[in-house]
Parts: sequence; C-alpha cells; structure tokens
Amino acid sequence: MRSSDVPAIRSAKLCLETLKRTKLGSRRIKVVYNHLSMEGVSSKDVQDFINCPVYAEICCDREAVTSAYLSRTPFLLGEMNQISKDVETLTEKIFSGREAL
Repeated sequence: MRSSDVPAIRSAKLCLETLKRTKLGSRRIKVVYNHLSMEGVSSKDVQDFINCPVYAEICCDREAVTSAYLSRTPFLLGEMNQISKDVETLTEKIFSGREAL
C-alpha cells in the first residue's frame, strides 16, 4: 500500500458524503478506482469503507503511461495493454447507456 492511499480514500469518503447531501443524490455519483494495483488496497475494501460501489477500475501501469508520455503518443493509441483496456471499458460503460449518469 502506498502512503498516499489511506488519506486519499478518507478524502474520497468525505467528498462522497458531502455530495450525497446535495441535490445530486447518490444515484448520479460514480466512483472510479484509479491506480489499482496488487499491492494496494483492494477495490472491495475501498467500496466497503466509502460505502459506495466502485463503478470502474483503472489499473496502475506506470510503464505504459511513462512510455506514452515520452513518445508523445496517447497510451490509448499505442500498444493495447491493461490500462488501455480499463479506460476503454470505462468509456463503453459511460456511453453505452447501460448506466444513466
């Protein structure tokens, strides 16, 4: 677990609690777990702690992102890897109409 994980998750929980009290309501709130890694906090643990379902997960792939940055090619246009698949899945979920935002 990275040292920034716990404060970030606590901050997300406070933010979600605040948003749920607004007119938006919880129906329109979608949580995307970014930087998911095998060593970090599990998606289920985050979901249980923040009391909100995780809508999508984006893996942590520093190598793919750094390579894309250095080559000035968006990682979605380069070699297909897990982070590209995760972003593609999120995009499909958002635009498919399966989930109303």
